[in-house]
Amino acid sequence: MPGAWNLSDRVVLVTGAGKGLGRGAALRLAAAGAQVLLVARTGADLDAAVTEIEAAGGAATALVADVTDEGAVEAAVRRAEELGDLRGCVCAAGTNIVGPAVDYRLDDWDAPRTAAFVREAAVAYGERGLGV
Repeated sequence: MPGAWNLSDRVVLVTGAGKGLGRGAALRLAAAGAQVLLVARTGADLDAAVTEIEAAGGAATALVADVTDEGAVEAAVRRAEELGDLRGCVCAAGTNIVGPAVDYRLDDWDAPRTAAFVREAAVAYGERGLGV
């Protein structure tokens, strides 16, 4: 699928970017030309992801932050805006709950975490006159 996306001159913020789905999304977005802001709690994982992206010719910046902290969410969105034209957020930060999803309680899901990023991104887009 090379060339399917052209995200040159765009910034995308990715949470949970140190491992798993978040890291995979960050690698693909960077390969498509996006400047990726990688956000996770573990600096070593972020550093490894940045190294991998840069080795492939992409651009990435790491930000160690805990997305359960609303202030950290706001700071991450502001940092992404400082990097350039913020156009997307991938909310891939997860939990350490183990077991079948059907057994999760409603409050086990990451809806508040995702909602905080969506809200902050919407504010950032709105301030630039972009739709959400």
